[in-house]
Amino acid sequence: MDSFQRVKVIGKGSFGAAVLVRRNTQLFVMKEVTLTGLAQKEKDEAAHEAAVLQKLDHPNIIRYVDSGMSSTKLWIVMDYATGGDLDDLVQKHKRSKDYMSIELVLGLFVQICSAIKYIHELKILHRDLKSKNVFLDKPTTSDSIPQVKLGDFGIAKVLDCTQAYAKTQIGTPYYLSPEICKDRPYSYRADSWALGIILFECLALHVPFDANNLKTLITKITSHPTPAIPVQYQSVDGLRELVNSLLAKEPGRRPLVQEVL
Repeated sequence: MDSFQRVKVIGKGSFGAAVLVRRNTQLFVMKEVTLTGLAQKEKDEAAHEAAVLQKLDHPNIIRYVDSGMSSTKLWIVMDYATGGDLDDLVQKHKRSKDYMSIELVLGLFVQICSAIKYIHELKILHRDLKSKNVFLDKPTTSDSIPQVKLGDFGIAKVLDCTQAYAKTQIGTPYYLSPEICKDRPYSYRADSWALGIILFECLALHVPFDANNLKTLITKITSHPTPAIPVQYQSVDGLRELVNSLLAKEPGRRPLVQEVL
């Protein structure tokens, strides 16, 4: 990792930090995972992220550049997305009270779906899909769509069995599917649910289910109907149906990502 020069810390999490680094004139992000005090299982999970990233090759997925490990730290170096993340974009539109154009919403959504379809074909669940993990490269012109770069596969699970059921509860509360909230087995359609949340969030500039405590949030996710999308999008052919199908409470009624594209 000596060839990378630290520029600044750009994020911190429970296991470490994300550091902007430079090699020659190019910028990258280095994830520094502190291994001190971690159980062996957690160390294995951290190493697993590097292994998962290494095998991914898709235009809409953050590219793995390098990794290294010592007894106390794991480093994963990946491409730096110059345009921030989708959450930044949603908040920017929210502050200016300016809804995104349908062309922008669908342009971003199709790219996210393309990345998810690719990882599902490799039998990988993302399991932590959220707008903060959808990174963006700055568009080349003012009216072009930013290029999506899906990231943070830290808790992605490689599925070896055809039944493809995972039983670990993980993820960000607003994006958790009903089956995960109920501690039931879940599969690829949990990622479909999170895609539905992201699509709704891009349209409405807020998530469909919100609450100030986890218990109420879980009740809303598992039993409340999906709110209507904003009125200006309701005439877009098939959009309401797409949102409602992705956010179906029963996973079997949700489309798989390859059926969406």
